[in-house]
Amino acid sequence: MRMRPWFLLVSLMSFSAAQAALEVHGQLVAVREKAEAGTPKPEAGRGGGPKPIEQSRVLEVTVHNQVNKPESSVTVRYWFLGRDAKTSKLTLLDGGESQINLRPNGTEMITSKPVKSTWTPRPVFVQPAAKGGKPAPGAAATAPKDGMGTRISGYAVQVIKDGKVIGSDGMDDAIKTLVGSDGTTPGALFKAEKSDKPAE
Repeated sequence: MRMRPWFLLVSLMSFSAAQAALEVHGQLVAVREKAEAGTPKPEAGRGGGPKPIEQSRVLEVTVHNQVNKPESSVTVRYWFLGRDAKTSKLTLLDGGESQINLRPNGTEMITSKPVKSTWTPRPVFVQPAAKGGKPAPGAAATAPKDGMGTRISGYAVQVIKDGKVIGSDGMDDAIKTLVGSDGTTPGALFKAEKSDKPAE
């Protein structure tokens, strides 16, 4: 029996889709750390502007194989994304990768190491001036300032098989440009310096 060209094309497309039928989902999870004994609690303050905010997050990535066929040597590559508190510019904070094997219709979950960041938001309220237009006492201490540091704001995930991206989550065009990875290399992250240093 001779196979028709259109039937062959549909068969090849179905086979290709079956090769990459992976569902990928990421989730940032807050890590609550116990305070050491004798560590003072931050003051709930008056004046002096906003207090620094400390963040600690892990990324949980779930990969589900949607077909009745195993997938071996699958690379899951992930990035933590941050935004500069002053400029709102998107930046890379941290990331990594793991190798997984998926059973037919199986699911694997990867949990990253914690990533920490400290940032200070820009003050919302400014102390009003006293009568006569002169600054009120202590006004200099509460004058508006720019935010500082980088806050953890998102993530991106790629699932790679044989050098090709076969699944992703959180990867819009801007993030793809930032990451600089087509699935064959880790991109600009893994040797990059962390960007959550205190502002000078």
